[in-house]
Amino acid sequence: MLNTTKKRYLTKSRFKFALECPTKLHYAVEANGYFDKNKNNDFLQALADGGNQVGELAKFKYHDDPIGQNITIEPLEYELALEQTKGKLSQPGRIIVAEAALLHAPFFVRADILIQDKNAKTIDLIEVKSKSVTDETVTARFKNRSNRFDSGWLWPLHMIDFETSAPALPFLKECGPMKHWHSSLVITSWRRTGKVRCEFDMPISG
Repeated sequence: MLNTTKKRYLTKSRFKFALECPTKLHYAVEANGYFDKNKNNDFLQALADGGNQVGELAKFKYHDDPIGQNITIEPLEYELALEQTKGKLSQPGRIIVAEAALLHAPFFVRADILIQDKNAKTIDLIEVKSKSVTDETVTARFKNRSNRFDSGWLWPLHMIDFETSAPALPFLKECGPMKHWHSSLVITSWRRTGKVRCEFDMPISG
């Protein structure tokens, strides 16, 4: 009998559910009989569209012609997205990939921006977020007066940690030896007319 069970991996969105409440991972599966009341929420869709606009803007920050050079991995299917990502990363020189698909089962992520330079032997993972941020917050590196990361910034910082510690590092090591691994959080604030306010660096131990 043919097994038609769809593969399910721990993605960034499901990881977010788990951070909020582990039980949400069960409720998030429609096959379990639970209806998502936010599925057709116009307001949440508008927020998502705004985030997509920021993602498109970020591509032009790192590439002169992201559309003409087709740097984005478009397919939503796991296997096809992974195949296209590996195809792009197999090319020589400096390669920029948007929405790169990375898998190290059971973890799966789509990296906002991935830059691989085989000549310099470097890999950069970039998480892009649209969020209002003050100069004081940037100066404090997202930490509060107790020198702990502010709760309002834990989610995007967790996303970088999830990408680099789970699927990204094992996946990218298959691409060949690298001497420098780097990740960063890029914040774009619409209150500052779309200006990139901060690039928060987080080293990857590889």
